[in-house]
Amino acid sequence: MVLKLGKYKRAGVREYWMIFPDDKMVSVYKFADDPDQAMEDPKVYTFEDKIPVGIWDDKCTIDMNEIYKKVEFLY
Repeated sequence: MVLKLGKYKRAGVREYWMIFPDDKMVSVYKFADDPDQAMEDPKVYTFEDKIPVGIWDDKCTIDMNEIYKKVEFLY
C-alpha cells in the first residue's frame, strides 16, 4: 500500500482512496500539487458516511453503504 501510494502521488494523482471492505472503512488521501511536499494524513470514513469527492470540490459524494450492499456477497 505504501509503495503504490507514493507512486500515485508522484504521478500527479490528486486524490487516492483505499477501501477496506472487511473493516467497512475508507481512507482518502488528498495530495498537494507539489509531489515533494509532505503527505497529509488521510481522512478516514466508514461505510455509513457520505464521502465527498475532493477533485469535484466536494460537490459529489459517494455512498459506500449503497455500493457495499451490491457487492457484500463477495465478502
